[in-house]
Amino acid sequence: MSKPKKAQAYTPEEFDQIVNLLTTDASIRADIEAITGQSLDGKSPRELFNLFRAIGGAATVQEAVARFGRARRQLRQVRAELASDMVEHIADHPDVPTLARQRIVELETRLDEMKARMRALEQQTRRLAAAAQGAVPQASARAARAARVIRGEVSA
Repeated sequence: MSKPKKAQAYTPEEFDQIVNLLTTDASIRADIEAITGQSLDGKSPRELFNLFRAIGGAATVQEAVARFGRARRQLRQVRAELASDMVEHIADHPDVPTLARQRIVELETRLDEMKARMRALEQQTRRLAAAAQGAVPQASARAARAARVIRGEVSA
């Protein structure tokens, strides 16, 4: 979508043509009044020109939205065709059930291996945690005993 033409980019002749068209052509006037919901009577030439530009911009946006809608419909149609072609291809291919079964067996074997590895890691984690818990209380008991012993000199 290209940028709308700036008001300054219009020549004085184009400005006059647009204003004359909006003031003299009754059908265009009626269409613009129906679109905007307001009367064009009493509007200055500048207001008529600005209204023309605004409607042009809105028409450009509406056209882009319509193109986008058509593109979405075409995309959905292509996806549906591809999906139906794929289903037909799979149904026609004799090796699909065999290949699917082989893949399922591979994945189940891999799952079993990963579960065994996970169990081994959990056991190792439990052993390390137990060893760490056993070492910490002994160290704290020693520290507690050391804190109770007061070393120093006794004054007489």
